[in-house]
Amino acid sequence: MNNEVYAATGDGYLHAYDQDGNEVWNFDTEGTVIRASPVIAQDGTIYIGSDNRLLAISSDSGGLAQSAWPMFARDPRNTNSYAGPDPDNDGISQRDEDVNHNRVIESNETDPYNIDSDGDGIQDGTELGVTLETCSWATDKTIFQPDLDPSTTTSALLADTDGDGLSDGEEDLNHNGRIDPGETDPLNADPDGDNDGITDSVDSCDGDDASGDSDGDGICDDKDNCSTVANADQVDTNSDGTGDACTFITDGDLAPYGNPDGVVNVGDALVCLRFALGLETPTAEDILHADVAPLGADGRPNPDGIINVADALVILRKAVGLIDFSGTLAGGVEGN
Repeated sequence: MNNEVYAATGDGYLHAYDQDGNEVWNFDTEGTVIRASPVIAQDGTIYIGSDNRLLAISSDSGGLAQSAWPMFARDPRNTNSYAGPDPDNDGISQRDEDVNHNRVIESNETDPYNIDSDGDGIQDGTELGVTLETCSWATDKTIFQPDLDPSTTTSALLADTDGDGLSDGEEDLNHNGRIDPGETDPLNADPDGDNDGITDSVDSCDGDDASGDSDGDGICDDKDNCSTVANADQVDTNSDGTGDACTFITDGDLAPYGNPDGVVNVGDALVCLRFALGLETPTAEDILHADVAPLGADGRPNPDGIINVADALVILRKAVGLIDFSGTLAGGVEGN
């Protein structure tokens, strides 16, 4: 007894498999449709109907009753046997996905056991225009997403059909095969002028990074007068093109040391003096706040990149009300 099982397939072949699922042989009945399941006689003869013929095929089988088979619903990837008309429920029958019916997934074929062969997030059937009316009768319609616009189709083998850098699933956001509001066309390459990975049609900022709004203040980088510090108000007191949020970070606020309180007083001047004398090492943020000297002609800090006694003196002058970095002396007199 050789423990073989015999199976007929719709392409007209009779196949013999061993109990491990390996194909031992196949026989072409030269028919287009198998009319009946194979029957194994006691002497091992296999009878099979194909078109209008009955074929008798000799084998050394001792009959089905003597075999370790049958086994129901074996793993199709191990046995090369059909698991059903639409095992992945993508709306396309297994026979239609395995175009040449050789049970090998070729480069031009979708995977009958993978609902999304190209991994773009859209089911194969949805990409290929399959609807509830045209899907396989065996498709589980609670799983299958029908194409809501079958007049257009995308590639089920290429994740980015139009080659614009966005996968079909990133353009068809709800994966229903239709271009809905807020979505881009997966069949039309979308330009990306700033090369930030967001196409121009949906990019609210024509900036130079992935978000287009580095500081998250709602102002696009190319229009933000201070793109590194959030400043939705865009205040630019001296109209120099740089927002106050960036200009006035040199505010002299250093105390308490390590935890500035937003108030400039004598304590801040003392902390700056310790930096100037080398008694403390300022952090990068400390330097941004402490480097206030020299003052410019407009009475505002004009940082020179050095923390010294001059910075401490400027902060002291601000602390006692002689200057306020606004371009006027205390009391409204112009000067510094």
